[in-house]
Amino acid sequence: MVDGKGLKILIVCTFGAGSSQLLKMNIDKAISKLGVTNVVTEVCDSGSCMGSKCDGIITTTAHQELVKGHPTARAFGAVRGTFNTKSVDTEVERVLRELGLEF
Repeated sequence: MVDGKGLKILIVCTFGAGSSQLLKMNIDKAISKLGVTNVVTEVCDSGSCMGSKCDGIITTTAHQELVKGHPTARAFGAVRGTFNTKSVDTEVERVLRELGLEF
């Protein structure tokens, strides 16, 4: 197991409701498959994400430009669809590596 050191990943969509909750489930699964623990994932709507402190952001390609320039995020990922598990797995791994985790 790899300790995620309490990293916070924000999952951003338009309203922070339905699709982002489904994306969160898939992101949590991807984190677990990598053997990473102690990572907080939180859902947020695109209108208020800039006011939420986080280490990284994962969103869909439709929202990737909205999250650029976030004041605290050090890594960004954009998946090609909520149910595209290959894209989710790839982006989660890339974001976690960019945040300094090694696995």
